[in-house]
Amino acid sequence: QIESHLSSGTGFGIIAEREGSACGFLLGTSVAGEAELLRIATLPEHRGVGVGKILMNAFFDNAISRNCQSCFLEVASTNLPAIRLYSKCGFAECGRRRNYYPDGDDAILMSMVL
Repeated sequence: QIESHLSSGTGFGIIAEREGSACGFLLGTSVAGEAELLRIATLPEHRGVGVGKILMNAFFDNAISRNCQSCFLEVASTNLPAIRLYSKCGFAECGRRRNYYPDGDDAILMSMVL
């Protein structure tokens, strides 16, 4: 599935490394001037040291290089560390999908203009 995404022409991936080892990754897509963050993850032992911020900055650079004017994402309303990261990076809530996830959690939709 990831291989198909990356070879689609609209999908992209970014890997973060620390001391020569992968410590996080990001998957995104860009279509019609919009970039969407699909997935971001950092290994637990590398959380809280700026890896997420580095990945987000690389996401923005990639979006700009693809001539995107805006960015979007969705995040579980209970994922407070991710919401804090996205807010610090300039995202703001623009909608909510009630009971979106199988556990009944809401999805918060966030966007920003580049």
